[in-house]
Amino acid sequence: MGQEARHIARVLRKKPGDVLRLFDGKGSVFFGEITEAVPERVAGRVLEHPPAKSAAAGHWPWEIHLYQALPKGSKWDWVLEKGTEVGVTRFVPLISERTIVRVPSGEVSRKTARWRKIVQAAAKQCGVARLPIVEEPQSFGEALQQASKKGGLLLFAWESELAEPIWTALANQSKPSLVSLFIGPEGGWSLDEAETAKKAGTRPVGLGPQVLRTETAPIAAIAMLNALLSR
Repeated sequence: MGQEARHIARVLRKKPGDVLRLFDGKGSVFFGEITEAVPERVAGRVLEHPPAKSAAAGHWPWEIHLYQALPKGSKWDWVLEKGTEVGVTRFVPLISERTIVRVPSGEVSRKTARWRKIVQAAAKQCGVARLPIVEEPQSFGEALQQASKKGGLLLFAWESELAEPIWTALANQSKPSLVSLFIGPEGGWSLDEAETAKKAGTRPVGLGPQVLRTETAPIAAIAMLNALLSR
């Protein structure tokens, strides 16, 4: 009903008898046949319910939580969209020492709601069955504490000779069911933040010989992670 019905009936021009691929945002995928399609209402019946625990069902069998220092301008919108496409299951915007963007307390709810709409639209566009969670901005310390409590593999993307290549971080261990990835701001992490992250149990990793922009780094890293975890 409402906006979704208008999109199906007016934009996609679907009609009774057409089959749609549907998802509930929690990992389940359905195929349904439309029985009624008017601008304010679309009804139908479920035809198939294929297995959801596979990449073919619209998501990878592991979770990736992205802890990203908020970038400037529209870069965060781009990270949300492309991150959804490559398999991020949780987005946590964070405020680091060198983060320029600050969200006023009165704007947090409105901006977070807008970010969630971007993720929902991206999920619909690329067939993601499990709708990613988008949290409100956190401090770097809060984000580290949250990731540590959740467990799994914690990776801290860092442009330093002390960082190991991301592929070696996964080479000699069992495949994790959860990976938390920390990406810094335009100005990079401070040495204090890097040390704090190491003490919290993260592994500093490099993403290759080139210096990547803050909005490019998470997409490149997640693509590498998915390839490595798929082996």
